[in-house]
Amino acid sequence: MAEILPQRLKDAIRFLLQIPGGAASTPVRLEDGGGNQLALAVGQDGAKVYGDLEVTGSLVGQLQLSDDAPQPLGAASSGDGLSGSRSNHVHAHGDQGGGTQHTIANTEVAGFMSGAMVQKLASVTFGADVTDATKVAAAGAVMDGDFSTNGLMERTGAGVYAVRALGVGASTSVLTRGDGDSRYLPTSGIDAASVITGVLDIARIPAAALERMVAVPDQAARYALTTASVQLGDTVKQVDTGILYLVVDTANLGNSAGYQVYVAGSAASVPWSGVTSKPTTLSGYGITDAAPLASPAMTGTPTAPTAATATNTMQVATTAFAQALVVSLRSSTTPAALAASAAVGSGTTFALADHAHQRQLESIIVAASDLTTAITAGATKESFRMPYAFTATSVKACLATAQSSGSIFTVNVKKNGATIFSTKITIDNTETSTATAATPPVLSTTAFADDDLITVDVDQIGDGTAKGLKVTLIGRQSA
Repeated sequence: MAEILPQRLKDAIRFLLQIPGGAASTPVRLEDGGGNQLALAVGQDGAKVYGDLEVTGSLVGQLQLSDDAPQPLGAASSGDGLSGSRSNHVHAHGDQGGGTQHTIANTEVAGFMSGAMVQKLASVTFGADVTDATKVAAAGAVMDGDFSTNGLMERTGAGVYAVRALGVGASTSVLTRGDGDSRYLPTSGIDAASVITGVLDIARIPAAALERMVAVPDQAARYALTTASVQLGDTVKQVDTGILYLVVDTANLGNSAGYQVYVAGSAASVPWSGVTSKPTTLSGYGITDAAPLASPAMTGTPTAPTAATATNTMQVATTAFAQALVVSLRSSTTPAALAASAAVGSGTTFALADHAHQRQLESIIVAASDLTTAITAGATKESFRMPYAFTATSVKACLATAQSSGSIFTVNVKKNGATIFSTKITIDNTETSTATAATPPVLSTTAFADDDLITVDVDQIGDGTAKGLKVTLIGRQSA
């Protein structure tokens, strides 16, 4: 058994303190170098050891063995554990003789070299110098010094190279070298993120990645657009109308089918209080053709509501109002006849400009005999010419002395030799006027022209005692 030094002995005693079911004091038999036994009481509160002792028996059976996995290989350390390792434990330290348990080294993690790494390293020429142009050329490589200008290095033969400048050839789908040869670098193989200068062909930009606003002066210019200037989803503004169009069909850019007019959305309502920066003048709203409130000079045919005919306010009067007012104030009754004297009147309507007042009735009285001579039957007892045009309304006759009996006294009036009656004038016996005649006269002619010849005949008499005949034409002057 190995010698247990005082510190080691103390450690061993601490192990003993962990014996399962240990009492407050556990006896342990130890021997010194001469075979002498020593009784030692070990308690949880500590232990006392006297002399240099050797352990003659195994303490392993008295120690607690660890069931934890052993620690992997690492930096050397005495450790501070209080349990022991089992005799058949294994540390995870890899296979020292080779194999795959070690981590393979790479540019990020340190480790062991793989067989491929060793083979590659073995192929490197001993003493190789990457700055030696001869050796670099022999290895089939090029150096920065081989470039006289910026461009591409082209192999023109075995070990022979030439620098070619870059340019854009006739085809916009490839990059070309300086002599126009377009066999190099198709643009489809270039990462777009690496392009930092120049102008990209619009055909190379996905339609969904770019939407543009293109302004054209008028419809003719819009219909002249091609896919070289617009693509599907672009917006075209026609300046002369201000209308915005969405490109919906690039195959019909030359007609209306290629475009769709933008339509503004609508809101159910917008509170006036929610509108900010409201103008305070008509010009602020862009209205330049409105008349001012003070003394407006309106043109065209302005309209307004038609007021009721009885309206008497500052409301605007329309022509319809004026017409209705005129109709309501116009008299619909026949104008009164001329009066004997003038009067202002009290009516609330007016007469039309072409109205006519009826003339007053007038009478033309003709004496067909004297007052003392008995009247006899006969033609043309009296005659005269009409002084003016005249319209007769009635004809009367009277006697100064009535006849007593006999045939009914009958009088006829003629115009230009023709009777004006369908029923002649009669004066009954003992009567002096046609007003009381049993058969009143009936006119058949009422119109008389200026200068018509009027004659009075006595067609029939009675007992011959009638005297003093007068005939009266009643009517109005004609216009």
